[in-house]
Amino acid sequence: MNNRLNVGFATRIRKVRNQSLPSSPFDVFGSDDIGSSRSGVTAFGPFVRYAPVPEWENFSIQSSFVFPIGGDLSGRNSNQPYIDWSGATWHTQFFNDFPLSNKFSLFTEIDLLIEDIGRFKNDHTNRVSTPTTVILSYNPSWRSTFYALGGYSPTLASDFDYFTQFGLGTKYQFTPKFELELLYTKFSNEFLAEIGGRAATYNIGMRFNI
Repeated sequence: MNNRLNVGFATRIRKVRNQSLPSSPFDVFGSDDIGSSRSGVTAFGPFVRYAPVPEWENFSIQSSFVFPIGGDLSGRNSNQPYIDWSGATWHTQFFNDFPLSNKFSLFTEIDLLIEDIGRFKNDHTNRVSTPTTVILSYNPSWRSTFYALGGYSPTLASDFDYFTQFGLGTKYQFTPKFELELLYTKFSNEFLAEIGGRAATYNIGMRFNI
């Protein structure tokens, strides 16, 4: 709408696969004949992003409210695997970017995340968390970026839980309108820590400017 206010729509497209370990992270892209795989568009809704202070060029606030698409996404009432929350999600994010030098910068994000919003607690969890993410970036040239990230997300509930992640990533600007990004993260929570388990994500992103 203008350089300080943007309004649009957000959606989630997911695919999950429950499989005995060990397994490859690329197995999720394969077919499945035994009902342990699930995919589809799971949520859709509006979002708004606003830069409230003209003097703070790198500070902005984004908020989205997405509604679930599909039945029993959480798999509580069926034998289908979990793919998303069955209730709505309200996600508000506060972004800020601090230049440290000509080649280094520090990005911070603090969120308020309310998931699986519903009227009855036996059907929905009304899960509230406050994720925080810090990213240190190094830019050897205008084309390339290398970065390290850390994140911590406590869940505000009687049964306290948390989520931590650490990762390394890179971005490369092939043209002024096309960028490719790769990211690896290792994460844990209370359950994984108790059993000595491990988990990781492998991410690829592409950005096109029209």
